[in-house]
Amino acid sequence: MRSDDGSARWEFAVEELRQKLTANREAHVQEYKEAFAGYMEQLQSKLETMLTEVELGKDIETYIGLDKPRSHEKDYDRILDVLEMTTAKTVKLTLGEFDKYVRDNWEWTESFKMSSANYR
Repeated sequence: MRSDDGSARWEFAVEELRQKLTANREAHVQEYKEAFAGYMEQLQSKLETMLTEVELGKDIETYIGLDKPRSHEKDYDRILDVLEMTTAKTVKLTLGEFDKYVRDNWEWTESFKMSSANYR
């Protein structure tokens, strides 16, 4: 097989793809919820410390320095909507699409994982 320049497409069963994408979405939502809860805990702690310092008349740094986790649930929903509405039994994907939808490796995956790890 020649090397793939990104234009080759492979055929996959719509239902299997839908199931895999749904599982990936559920895992992402759970990871986001956990990261957001951790973010809120850290934010509350920082704000309480800042408020205490303000009440004591201290000169405080107002920069909080926390990156709010971002949900990418809508990215999953968009593709799932297409798969729900198609009448096709199979769909053709490029390697890039396969990486996103099946292997759960989106362009934002690395930054999301790093940001989420800060709050767990």
